[in-house]
Amino acid sequence: MHDIVRAQGAHNVQWCWAFNNGASPAADWNDEALAYPGGAYVDWIGIDGYNWGFGPSWDPTVDHWTSFVDTFAAAYARARAIDPGKPVMLPEFASSEDGGSKSEWVAAMIAALNAGRFPNLRLLTWFDIDKEERWSLTPGLPGLRELVGSATADDGRTRPVVRRPRCREPSGHCPSSPFSPVVAATRPGPAGADRLAAVR
Repeated sequence: MHDIVRAQGAHNVQWCWAFNNGASPAADWNDEALAYPGGAYVDWIGIDGYNWGFGPSWDPTVDHWTSFVDTFAAAYARARAIDPGKPVMLPEFASSEDGGSKSEWVAAMIAALNAGRFPNLRLLTWFDIDKEERWSLTPGLPGLRELVGSATADDGRTRPVVRRPRCREPSGHCPSSPFSPVVAATRPGPAGADRLAAVR
């Protein structure tokens, strides 16, 4: 598909190769690197991951509450090892509300990003649909105001940005929360230019 798109002259398309934050099963044959098509076919490396909280449907009696850092630290290191030259994104991520405070989870995420914990993480997309868990970011969520406010920072740190995507339902009614944000983190790109990929 990559070659077909390029052959048609579409050079304004960026390609993301993504893997889950935890391999299942964790076996040599299931090593993420074995599926990597190579840097010529990839613009971004993506990691999907979730804080499932307490008692998810697939393990209802166990506490799986995990911080943002613990959810992504190992997978981020893996992404950097697979291709250190590629920026990293989170095409899907979110936190459950079962087993802990989502607002504190978001606040800790912001703190980790601003502290430079994931220096090559350039784009984050919150999975803003209530599905297996209540993943959505509700309008009154504490910590979201800080996320929006930090968009004006100009000191080279990760700068989270919240944007509201267009509703794509034919009826004009989106099933997710009214705020329905896309969360993106940008860093200055080449020659100081900010790089922000549009998602959704």
